[in-house]
Amino acid sequence: MRNQLSSRTGRGGYVQGPDEFPVHAVPASEVLLSPELELPEGTAIFPVLISRSGRTSEVLQVAELLRQRNIEFLAVTCDANELGKLSARTLQLPVTEKRSS
Repeated sequence: MRNQLSSRTGRGGYVQGPDEFPVHAVPASEVLLSPELELPEGTAIFPVLISRSGRTSEVLQVAELLRQRNIEFLAVTCDANELGKLSARTLQLPVTEKRSS
């Protein structure tokens, strides 16, 4: 049986593999508004914070909140300066220019 975690924002799903586990996407602003709902105490979570610039203010605030709670997270960014300094785990992607259609 497959477990699915649905969030109140409707961005639920699961990761397939030998050990399926629930995932959901939450905007950084929602975490800041309701940290007790999005980061419940005693729940095993591994947040992935994504910011192309590495300077998105809400994402940086969530990173600080996670650090205060001793919650490890992965930072995904093209510029690892600010966000990368807050995380022990950073995935730095190459910068690509946006193309308009």
